[in-house]
Amino acid sequence: MQDHENIVGPGEPDDGAAVPASLARAVAFIDTHPAASLSTASIASVAGVSSHMLENQFRTHFGVSPLQYLRQLRLEGVRTELHASDTATPLTEIARRWGFAHFGRFTDTYTTHFGQHPEAAARAHDSLNDASRQGPHRSRR
Repeated sequence: MQDHENIVGPGEPDDGAAVPASLARAVAFIDTHPAASLSTASIASVAGVSSHMLENQFRTHFGVSPLQYLRQLRLEGVRTELHASDTATPLTEIARRWGFAHFGRFTDTYTTHFGQHPEAAARAHDSLNDASRQGPHRSRR
């Protein structure tokens, strides 16, 4: 009997497919260490499978490689933090906290992934917060 768990990741449609336990271990490791400098080999070691097997499992269940999964998780983390933040935390600090060491590459990747520059996303969030603090506006005729 095989040990399986159902998990859903950034690149996976929730189709209810059983996921191998080794893949569940890999995802749990990535999810708990998103900012760490991870390699496919280090993730495979934790999962207890070869790098090749791990690549195949990720592509089968998520449609992406382990490192693409990690990048998507990081991008979603930054986006969530940008949208939830009421502080003036610098974008560079948020990106670094999520494991993006090179800010220029981060902004390019974020912009490609979400179709919006991260600074524009942060400004849009700040504008929404300002508007909600001012209360509803009534139009006068």
